[in-house]
Amino acid sequence: MKRFDDCVRSERYFTATLMPLLLFHDNFAGLRAFVKLIESRAFTEHTSQGQQVKKVTPFPEYVYSDPEIITEFHIARDLRHCKARLVSHVSETKEKKDAPDLVLVLGQELIVLEAKFFGPAGLNKMKEQLQSQKLQVRHLFENRPLRAWRHVALIPRGLSELTIESLQCDVVITWKDMADLAKSVLGKSHYVTRRLKKAVARYRNYESMLPLVDVLKYCHQPKVLIGQIGGLAKLRLQGLEQIQNKKWKWRRHTTPGYAKSDNWISGAVFAELVACIEAETKATGV
Repeated sequence: MKRFDDCVRSERYFTATLMPLLLFHDNFAGLRAFVKLIESRAFTEHTSQGQQVKKVTPFPEYVYSDPEIITEFHIARDLRHCKARLVSHVSETKEKKDAPDLVLVLGQELIVLEAKFFGPAGLNKMKEQLQSQKLQVRHLFENRPLRAWRHVALIPRGLSELTIESLQCDVVITWKDMADLAKSVLGKSHYVTRRLKKAVARYRNYESMLPLVDVLKYCHQPKVLIGQIGGLAKLRLQGLEQIQNKKWKWRRHTTPGYAKSDNWISGAVFAELVACIEAETKATGV
């Protein structure tokens, strides 16, 4: 093993160590670039009550002269300690569990970010966390004249079920986006850029994407898995033409990266089901 920091899987290493190094760089040049990325993807924003509405202005007035950059912000707990005003609607336990990974306060504008990397990033769990955060952010508006806020989900590539629509957030960005941003701000040889690029490459949880005829060649090898969001139940609903026209992810049990078991089918079972669908299609002519 060449480096220990290239085997780290904790999200806090990425959100509370690497990201601040990027954001603080060169008198907040990294922060400005990060906000520009967010705004380039944002078409909506959230009100003080957590309602998602159409973005009012193309680019709000972010103030960088005295920014607040907070990681792991346990909003209710910390405001309560300072005897600030709170909206009584969420238990302290829940708020601690769903503390945002990053909160940025720039003048009257607010960005709240929840990140997932190597840990499980299922749709239901992440939606629950984001919903809890929408309630928590109301505490901030109770104490400051803030205008609106962006809710951002930072996820790995390839999680197609995690979208702006499914998560009901304003922006979805990937760790690949962050690695590219680090390269443009810090340079390709900077510590942060190298660690992010290594992590992005390490995350990829499949060997390659292949047409059906090619992926079937791997299916009878031991411990090969084929990717399908929704597993067998979703595969059974697809027609033969759809199956044949799609590229399929495949992996071995030894392939690095987290693989949610519900979204992977054993190669032998996959090949058998595809053969059944082909036979049924031929018999019915549909």
